[in-house]
Amino acid sequence: MFLPRLLVLGAMTAYAGLRLRKHLGQGQAALQPDAKTKAIEDVLEEDPVCHRLVPRKQALTLNRPEGIRYFCSESCRRIFLQPEKEQA
Repeated sequence: MFLPRLLVLGAMTAYAGLRLRKHLGQGQAALQPDAKTKAIEDVLEEDPVCHRLVPRKQALTLNRPEGIRYFCSESCRRIFLQPEKEQA
């Protein structure tokens, strides 16, 4: 009776040790910087019409005296360009 319990306990301990080792190994790999990791190269801009955040490189732009406006779509840009009385 003692030997089977000892074998089961040993097997469970070995399994738990292997799982812990695997888990800790993955954590260390995740903390180390990857050579392929790039720095963030883009900025999010808010569409003034729908308030959606759009990557600057993908956004449609409109140059205004007050600055560049960024839009998520052509329809938002058209709405922005409409006179104020037509927007209501």
